[in-house]
Amino acid sequence: MAAMKKHDVRQSAKLDFREDLNFILMPKVIPSANWATLQDWIVDAIRLSYYNGRGKFDDSRPSNEWFRRSYRLIEATWNALNSPGAHYQFLLFPNLEIPPVYLRVDAYLGDVPWKKAMKIYTHAAPDEVVVDSPRVEPFDYPGAETAARIVHFIEVDPSDHTLATRYSYPIRKDGMDILVRAFIPNLAYVQDGVPVLEEFVRGIVLSFRDKA
Repeated sequence: MAAMKKHDVRQSAKLDFREDLNFILMPKVIPSANWATLQDWIVDAIRLSYYNGRGKFDDSRPSNEWFRRSYRLIEATWNALNSPGAHYQFLLFPNLEIPPVYLRVDAYLGDVPWKKAMKIYTHAAPDEVVVDSPRVEPFDYPGAETAARIVHFIEVDPSDHTLATRYSYPIRKDGMDILVRAFIPNLAYVQDGVPVLEEFVRGIVLSFRDKA
């Protein structure tokens, strides 16, 4: 690959994702060429998630109750968390018994010293009420110069002390920073959600398109 100028690197970076996990890539804009309305996209997303999670193994179909619950959940996730500026956004289904994990994946030019970049990556979102300091740990990612796992505990509803978690995975590799941010809406879902989340993160492959 020919040498690239710094401003070319981010435009040339390409991320690929594991296809054997049950996730939905969220469109940046609806309506689009594929879906006339948000409702159309949600229905397709539900059908796909059920087929990948169960239907292709036993030919079963979702119950009406499961369909309605999933519809409300995905609609609420879109309305609350969709961020048009994100590079990629996903709903990852660890299984069909817990809500999906919301993920956004961005890629940045890794030209800021890692220590300074980590100060940025460990900041909570301005509208989040964070309980205690973030937990920062090393993270094993294939071929990375360095990588970390950052865990924030977030107060969702002060009236009943419900806690959610945000897992962030900054990864420096080949001159780029990959940043994965995941929102798990309840601590009860962490045990099932995090192992599949980290399979997803480790399965991200960074490559570069050749410049003409």
